[in-house]
Amino acid sequence: MKRVLIKISLSVFSILMIFLFAEAAAQIYVHYIAKQGKIFEPDQVAGWRLKPDLQVQRKNADGSNWTIKTDENSIREKGYWDSNMPKVLVLGDSFAFGEGVQYEDRFDRKIEELEYTILNLGVMGYGTDQQLLKAKPHFAELGEGDAVIILTYYNDFYDIIRKQHSGRAKPWYEYENEKLELHEPQITAKEVLRDKSYIFAMLGEFLTQQHEVSDSDIEKSSRIYQELINNEAEGLAAKGVVFLVAYHGIPLIENEEQRDKIEQALKDVCRNSGIYCLNIDEYFNIEDSKGYFLSDGHWNKKGHRVAGEILADKLSIIKEQSKAEY
Repeated sequence: MKRVLIKISLSVFSILMIFLFAEAAAQIYVHYIAKQGKIFEPDQVAGWRLKPDLQVQRKNADGSNWTIKTDENSIREKGYWDSNMPKVLVLGDSFAFGEGVQYEDRFDRKIEELEYTILNLGVMGYGTDQQLLKAKPHFAELGEGDAVIILTYYNDFYDIIRKQHSGRAKPWYEYENEKLELHEPQITAKEVLRDKSYIFAMLGEFLTQQHEVSDSDIEKSSRIYQELINNEAEGLAAKGVVFLVAYHGIPLIENEEQRDKIEQALKDVCRNSGIYCLNIDEYFNIEDSKGYFLSDGHWNKKGHRVAGEILADKLSIIKEQSKAEY
């Protein structure tokens, strides 16, 4: 019996040592070679957020280095507004965050040239539901002459109905008795381990099953998207805040019926008198489309410059229209 216990103990110890060695090797490879180190931590509101006080260098999809620096509030570079300037609040996912490019090359630098002060809350992987939940505390600070820009990528209509994303828990909305109800993210030890261990992260993604999104799912997500956007835009418009939905990537949806449903949802949102809309894709030069993107589909430096110019022009037009009305 004693020998059996010794063998079991040695086996457990060997497995533990193998795991620790594999984890250490993964940490070294990801941090120093692949430059894709851990940058997230669990968040009770959105499911995850960027770690505060980060300063890490990563490699983008094209192999170029770029830097992520966050403040104490987990916001990239600058998490505050300059009080003496009109405010712009930017919401979105990795495009808004500027994944793959340096901070100074991000699209909202162009908007700052219009003498706005920017607060960009974009985080990789966030859907529209998460974006608006994280923005709510800042809405009270906005008033006449300020603006909200929400970047909507086509996959927001898929993410908004998920309870998990890439092995991480996220909040979700359900219609209960025809009323839209929020469910908080169900963060467990699995999520904590996922953001600390590469081995657990790989296992989590391998074991996470993503069900195929049906046409009825898209119909549901479109309804949720419209209600969330309309509810927030109504309150902000009443204060004189410009609410701009800038969407892109819709032509990438291969399922024609789902693409039609999403396009219709965006058209319905854009009929709201308190919402301005902008289809960013229409302004990119199709003949040079590859020149705007990294190999993973995110905007490169040129793409951010063009997107920034498009958004800045749109805000200028809206401002001039508002002056003419008064």
